[in-house]
Amino acid sequence: MNEAISQIAIDDPTATATTEEVGRLSKIYSYIDSILTSVDPDLMPLSILDNAKTQANNCLQQINQYATSNNNANLATANDAADNILTYIKPYIISDADSAKALYEALKTYTASINSSLEAFEKNAQANLEQINVATSKVNEAQEHILGVNKQISDLQHSLFGVEGIEGKDAKFENLLREPTSKSEQIKALYEDLLVDKDGAPALKNIVSESEKTIQAAKEASENAFNEIQSKRQELEDFYSKVYGLPAPSGEPQPSLKNEIDERLNQLSKIELDQQAKFDALNLKVEDLLPGAASAGLASEYSAKKSAHTEDISSRIR
Repeated sequence: MNEAISQIAIDDPTATATTEEVGRLSKIYSYIDSILTSVDPDLMPLSILDNAKTQANNCLQQINQYATSNNNANLATANDAADNILTYIKPYIISDADSAKALYEALKTYTASINSSLEAFEKNAQANLEQINVATSKVNEAQEHILGVNKQISDLQHSLFGVEGIEGKDAKFENLLREPTSKSEQIKALYEDLLVDKDGAPALKNIVSESEKTIQAAKEASENAFNEIQSKRQELEDFYSKVYGLPAPSGEPQPSLKNEIDERLNQLSKIELDQQAKFDALNLKVEDLLPGAASAGLASEYSAKKSAHTEDISSRIR
C-alpha cells in the first residue's frame, strides 16, 4: 500500500478533490503504520490482522485501478477500505502517548502531501502565467498590426474621399463624369487605378478587401486570446479560494486548507504539552518507587538463592 500510494500521480494540480483524497490516504496509512508499530503483538488476535489484510488488498486494488482510470471514485473507495483497517486495529493502541504519536505521524504525512500539491500548483500557475504573458504579447502585436491597418485604411479613405480642403478620387471621378467625353481617357485611367491591377501592384479595391480580411483575422485572434486569459484567471481565483478561503458576505473567513493545517498544528502543540506533563509525572513516580523496589527485589533473590544452596548441600550430605 505504501509503495502504491507514493506512486499516485496527480496530473492536474488544480484538481482539489483528487489532492484531498490522496492526502487523506497518505495520512491514514501513516496513522495505521504508527499504530501497528506500537501495539503489543501478544494482545492483538491474528484474526484481526487477517481482516485488515483483506481490506488492505481492496485498498491496493482501488489504487491500481485509479492509475489507469484517473477516476476519483477509486480513491474514495480506497479511503473507505483504509478506514476499515483503522477500525480493526485502533482498539489495540497501548497508551494515549502511542495514539498521539500515531496522530502526529499521520498529520505530518498529510501536511507533506498537501505541501507537495501546493508546490505542483505553483509550478502549474507559473506555466499558466507564462502562457498568459505570451498571449498578451500576441494581443499587443495584433493591436499594433490593427493600428497599422487602420492607418492604411485612413490613408486610403483620405485618398478616395478626401479631407477638408482636398478632394478625393471619388470626387474627381464624379467631376469627370460631368465633363465632356474628351475626359474619357482620364476616367479610364482613374478606373484602372481603382479597380485594375498594374505591373504586379494590387488595385485599391483589392487592397481594401485584403485589409478587411486582415482586420477580421486580428480581431478573432484578440478575442481568442482574451477568452483564454479570462479562463486562466478564473482557474487561479477558484484554487486561491480553495486554499486560502474567501470572506463571507458577513465578513467572516470561510474554511480553507490553510486554516485546517494551522488548526491541526495548534492541536498537535496542545497534545505535545499534555503528553510531556504526563511523562514528567510518571517519571517522578518511577524514581520515587525505584529504591524500595530494588531493595525488596535483592532481598527476595538472596533468600531464594540461599534456600536453593541449602537444599543442595543437604542432599549431598545424605
